Parts: sequence; structure tokens; C-alpha cells
Amino acid sequence: MEFGNHTEEYISPEEDLDYVKIKTQVEFLEMSGGRAGDDSEKEWVTANRKRFMELFNDPQFNFYNRLIDNETHAGALEELKQKLYN
Repeated sequence: MEFGNHTEEYISPEEDLDYVKIKTQVEFLEMSGGRAGDDSEKEWVTANRKRFMELFNDPQFNFYNRLIDNETHAGALEELKQKLYN
């Protein structure tokens, strides 16, 4: 799932950042066999949200910019997954 160029003038930077965080977490949930809105979502969030947020917000990894760029999305997602689950 690539985000594409989803930024519109009416979306604030904070809303855009939240969108990318949520979409990325949904991707991880789906990779683990879960679906948004079911019990697996609650379990995934409970187990992984804190670490996910630490990694996502760490400026040394620049995940936000890499995830919104179609050319670097897959690599950033894989790197974040490796860091999250190891």
C-alpha cells in the first residue's frame, strides 16, 4: 500500500503526519493477518504502539519522509518492521 501524493492544501502538517502514522500501523496490522476494526487491531496496538511511535518519531531514521515517497516507501516500511519486531 503506497501513500502516493496524498497531501492537499487543506491538510495541515499535523494531520498529514497522523495520517501517515495510522496508515503505516494499518499496513503492519494487515501484514500480521489482522484487520482494522477487529480484536487483532487492539492487540497489535497494545503490543506495539509505544515502540512504533518511538521509532517513527526518531529523526535519525526519517521514516515520515521516506514513507510518503513512493520510491522509498517499501524500504522504509521494511526497515521500520525490522526495528519494530526485533
